[in-house]
Amino acid sequence: MLNELELVMRLVLAVALGGIIGIERESHGREAGFRTMILVCVGNCLVLVISLQMITLGGAAGTFASVPALRLDPSRIAAGALTGIGFLGAGAIIQDRRRIRGLTTAACLWVVTAIGLAVGGGFYAVGLAAAAITLIALYFLRPLEHLFKRDNYNILVIQQAGETTPEYYVRELKRWPLVILGTRIRVESPPPRTELEFMVRYKEGNLADQVVPHLMKLPGVKLVEWK
Repeated sequence: MLNELELVMRLVLAVALGGIIGIERESHGREAGFRTMILVCVGNCLVLVISLQMITLGGAAGTFASVPALRLDPSRIAAGALTGIGFLGAGAIIQDRRRIRGLTTAACLWVVTAIGLAVGGGFYAVGLAAAAITLIALYFLRPLEHLFKRDNYNILVIQQAGETTPEYYVRELKRWPLVILGTRIRVESPPPRTELEFMVRYKEGNLADQVVPHLMKLPGVKLVEWK
């Protein structure tokens, strides 16, 4: 059975490791930041500590542990904690029309959960190593993402007076290195007005600065929106 000082030390270490990872998320304005990471890490550390202590404590837990036919498995509580953290992770993920945000934060919550469980189980070196790897991935590998050319997805909305066809604007959009993934057209009358919507994929980050001014100069175009 662990003494109270050892238990407190594990909780303090969980606070430190969870807080350090939370600082990185907090600095990027994420909802699951400094305090959230601390609470998740400490909570899971406490869960595993309690599950380990149940085996050595007296009372019902100790009685069950002494019966060969019955077994208390601390890993079941740990597995339940990892499953339960999925609810927090799902809450951290936000999806809009352009992209999905919060995947890294959700992954941090899952990793912090595992770190808390490692510290709670007394695996200090493993917990410290996992925290160090997480911090390296968050702080030092982030600039490397800019070295890779990523696909960007946007919706291009064009409103024109009168009626037209998508083919006219498709020919215009072929001037730039983009791919049209989908097209939607809506015609209103009277007065006749056409709204076209193109889902586009491209790699150049400043492509909108070139496409929008060009389209606005075309005859009949009333609005161009890049979103």
